[in-house]
Amino acid sequence: SIGDSEKNTFWYRYIEKGDNIVYTKTGGYKKVIEKGYAEMISDKDFDNTKYLALHRIAPVGTIMHVKNVKNGVSVFVRIIGTLSDSQANENVILKISKKAFDRLSAEDSRFAVVISYIP
Repeated sequence: SIGDSEKNTFWYRYIEKGDNIVYTKTGGYKKVIEKGYAEMISDKDFDNTKYLALHRIAPVGTIMHVKNVKNGVSVFVRIIGTLSDSQANENVILKISKKAFDRLSAEDSRFAVVISYIP
């Protein structure tokens, strides 16, 4: 885990989960930038009329910027829950609503994204 003294530096990496998460200090705020894959939430009872997402560590209510690496299209989503650590989610950092998926113009069910947020 990152210690408090490391969190006060200008630029540092979160090594525990690999090299896909970078923390930066921007304008006095700590910003998290993460690279990985996103998928659409497949729950039929889920509200797919809004820009919503599930993430492993971002707090519920966080507004997150999501960018499709392949085409450069981006969208802001609200985190509404935690992404479980199941095997189905093993290589996924984010699950998004159908509306966000459509807005990002993803060509595949799993696609590369860069996400950023201020925790």
